[in-house]
Amino acid sequence: MIDRDDIYVSYPETSRVHTSVDTYIVADDKTVLPFRTSTRAELAGQDPDSAMPYRHHFEVDRWADAYEKNRAFGYVMSAPGAREVVHVATEIVLARRYGLRFSQGRYQFCKLQAQPLRDILRSANQAGLLDEVPEIRPLSEFLERPATARLIDQAVETLWPFEGQGGFRVTQDRLCAWANQFPERCQAEALELAKRIRIFSRKDFVESVRKTFEHPSLRDAKESAWVPLGDVTDSAYHWSYFLRDEELKREPWAGRALPMQREEALSQDKLPVVFFDDCVGSAGQVETIFATWLGDEGPLPEYHGPPLDDPLKERLRQTEFLVAYAIGLPGARADAIERLSKRGLRPKDVVIVEELPADGLDAVPLPGNKDRLKQALREIGFQLVRSTKPLDSWSDERCHRCELGYGNTSQLVTFWMNVPTFSITAIWSPGTFNDKTWLPLLPRRRRS
Repeated sequence: MIDRDDIYVSYPETSRVHTSVDTYIVADDKTVLPFRTSTRAELAGQDPDSAMPYRHHFEVDRWADAYEKNRAFGYVMSAPGAREVVHVATEIVLARRYGLRFSQGRYQFCKLQAQPLRDILRSANQAGLLDEVPEIRPLSEFLERPATARLIDQAVETLWPFEGQGGFRVTQDRLCAWANQFPERCQAEALELAKRIRIFSRKDFVESVRKTFEHPSLRDAKESAWVPLGDVTDSAYHWSYFLRDEELKREPWAGRALPMQREEALSQDKLPVVFFDDCVGSAGQVETIFATWLGDEGPLPEYHGPPLDDPLKERLRQTEFLVAYAIGLPGARADAIERLSKRGLRPKDVVIVEELPADGLDAVPLPGNKDRLKQALREIGFQLVRSTKPLDSWSDERCHRCELGYGNTSQLVTFWMNVPTFSITAIWSPGTFNDKTWLPLLPRRRRS
């Protein structure tokens, strides 16, 4: 039995954070230098070549070495017979309260044997102590095998271009923690699935812009106004940056896709107008965006910018325009045209450069038992949706329709900065599965 007297926590001393104004550096010749650059007054009348470079005031390499040697450490100490249990308890507390995780070398650093700690961690997992922290749950025997490491590395290499919120990247630890949540009989297939996720890149987007100009209404247009669908927090605004890509500055594309705000595009009548976005599923969002701009209520409870002024609302109703998407689900084109037309708008056409397969998972070869994996993805996806959606507006039937991604089309595609909701739910959704917190592989960005 371990009691409180067996554990002692030694907190590191805290020091006041100094600014560059009151910080000094001792040079090699023992000269004390202020940590700041010279002022204009100090440099006035001097030969610019004789001014001391900034690196002489602050040598980054030396500062980094000093930080590494002198950084503050805290310690959790225990009675000799309680070391392993206290170590695991500390790992759990830091993960649950602060989202911290120990490095792979934690056992060697603490001079402890790995196997006893893993056994204690497994017992803690069985007792439900790791339900909220999937990152530190003990890995399955399959994921621990050296032969599995190659498959893990291949999947991480595939997913590395994905950059989520806060600079998130997929690492070996993240991939293993995600796959570890599946039943062990499906974990090999889960890794193969991750390896086949396609990341839609900047190059892909530029190519989709080029192909949009193959549409008859744009084929002969030397210039056109391209307007992102939505508000500044919507993904189309991020893609609008790539309209300035160097590839689109070359002939015959130079100047043909001019990025504009909606007000500017609707205030002119010389250029064809193209509203663009990255993807389309059910077309409910595009209807909501245009309804919001017209001051009406759309089918989805989402914000996509303030309504247009009354004169521009009327211009929007009178303007014939094109809607362009890089990728989309089958049937989305006809759905979008019908929805917008019913709103009194005049879409010339809705262009989907690349139509995705009706079932993304069925369309890719996957070693192992695909049916077994798909059933596991269904069970996981349903519980994730059920645990994150309100009971009053999301019936079980509606949740089942989204268990393999919204629309249940099992897509395996993501953009470099976010995941469309029609991709497989277990890839991107948080929630709980079997009453345990689920760690998504590619978490979706929060709207801000």
